[in-house]
Amino acid sequence: RNIFGRGYATSHLWSLSLEEQFYLSWPAIFVIARRWRRNVIVAIIAAMGVWRAAAVALHLTNISSGQFYQAPWFRYDSILYGCALAVGAARGGSWGRGRWFRLSCHPLITLSVLVAATGISPTSSLYGVRLTAQSLATAGLLWWAIGLPPQAVAFRWLASRPMRYLGRLSYALYLWQGLFIWLPGLGVEERFFGRFRTLPLNIALSLAAAIASYELIERRFLRLKDRMTTSRAEGLPDQLGLERKAVLRGLGLCAARAWSSRIRACLACMRVLARAVLLAA
Repeated sequence: RNIFGRGYATSHLWSLSLEEQFYLSWPAIFVIARRWRRNVIVAIIAAMGVWRAAAVALHLTNISSGQFYQAPWFRYDSILYGCALAVGAARGGSWGRGRWFRLSCHPLITLSVLVAATGISPTSSLYGVRLTAQSLATAGLLWWAIGLPPQAVAFRWLASRPMRYLGRLSYALYLWQGLFIWLPGLGVEERFFGRFRTLPLNIALSLAAAIASYELIERRFLRLKDRMTTSRAEGLPDQLGLERKAVLRGLGLCAARAWSSRIRACLACMRVLARAVLLAA
């Protein structure tokens, strides 16, 4: 969808396409890089940032098109920032835990950078670094949240039951919100869905659809993933080590989420078509 897709109805699924493309290469990087994973991740992130800036400066792409924002050759590193945080947190030690590093990740700084980067105009000479600045600011904010002490108010709020459940719903919520919150420019869909896009009905319907999708579909696949990865890990010889078992678990997670996202996308399209047919009749 982020390479050949057209139309508004599935436009927000570009990021799901990017995920599936990322899943094809990330396990290989995770296994091959081994002891240098963190350095390889940082190198790829830096290279992607330079490439985007050069593409804009040298007019190698049309920045007004969706390709610059969605294509994997411009956005591959977006998910890699989260992987860098995961690798850094798993390694432990002092990396990323120094006083000045933590201070640079404070919300006052990261949110300011995020707002400033989002406001960069396509006509600005800084537009080539916009996505990189947004990604760095978001990663810094997440790293700050990861390092919060349990007694902090922000930690207790993020760890509360409603917020944790909202986090579980985030995947389904992103998928279904397109029906009710934004699908601009299509007269047919506006005629069928316009009545459902008024506040607060559109928020309620998006949440209801996300809850149904998570409880009826996604949880089933997550349980299947747990059974598959557990049985495979238990059958491995001890000499393979915990590291390779973790890789297999990651591969199982990628496969399960890939099939889950495909089925959810199909159901979303089928629901749109069914509603359109019923209302048209």
